[in-house]
Amino acid sequence: MVVNAAVELTEDEEELYDRQIRLWGLESQKRLRAARVLVVGMNGLGAEVVKDVILSGVKSLTMLDDSVVSELDHHSQFLIPVEAIGKNRAEASLERAQALNPLVSVTADPGSVTSKPDEYFVPWEVIVVTGINSAQIIRINTICRQNSIMFFVGDVFGLFGYSFNDLQSHEFVEEITIPVKKPIVTPGAERATKFRLESVSTTRKRRIEFPSYDDAMEVDFSSEEHLPKLSKMDPSYFIMKGRFFCFCFFTSDRRRSCSPITLDSNSIPPASCACYPGLYIDNIVTWNPHTPLKRTDLN
Repeated sequence: MVVNAAVELTEDEEELYDRQIRLWGLESQKRLRAARVLVVGMNGLGAEVVKDVILSGVKSLTMLDDSVVSELDHHSQFLIPVEAIGKNRAEASLERAQALNPLVSVTADPGSVTSKPDEYFVPWEVIVVTGINSAQIIRINTICRQNSIMFFVGDVFGLFGYSFNDLQSHEFVEEITIPVKKPIVTPGAERATKFRLESVSTTRKRRIEFPSYDDAMEVDFSSEEHLPKLSKMDPSYFIMKGRFFCFCFFTSDRRRSCSPITLDSNSIPPASCACYPGLYIDNIVTWNPHTPLKRTDLN
């Protein structure tokens, strides 16, 4: 959580952030100005998150990524210059990221997320992760829940993307409209015989409890408790679950990168990966996103 929301904006900041202050209010902008944000993974999605967060006017943002820039990054990572191939992705993104908003302190960490101790993730108010395996996602989410840190995870696979948000316990006020019966009094009548419905606006406080990432992914919809909810679930949840664990399988279990995808032999469409959450691929070649996927053996 933001520990110091008593930040006062300067005249320059109020002028720069005038449009968004009109949207969500001065107090919300002050909270943003006090927030420290960590973004793990500087792929195309990570770059988009970094851009939007920096432009919103947070206190500081750190980019954590130990990957090396490749030619594939230029298809989506607009913060990295063309001549930066072979350099660290976080460091290569620093100059353009900082230029977006000089009032935000932007830093790059070329370290590996797996090598960071738990204490590394504690000082932040918000952590956003992308492009890492499920074990690290669960680890960081657990740390966030223990320290009241807002947690976001997401990724993009071709034309499919997902996001998961854990704000733990979130209180907010919403405006609702309720129908109220108003009497219609006829002149000369002792009492109203007819009524009309009018809409009246009022506010109410709500509280939402967010599940952890691990709990959300481990829901058993065949159980008696959750089976009745199955028909109300968005189908994209199951696509996300199948596809995500398929890709994380290559990263965590077989020590292979899930970007770019690596398959071989008989052509299969990219979406087929979602149907094989436990697949094993033996013959590996690099897959270019502009060519069809291939496979030889699906067990």
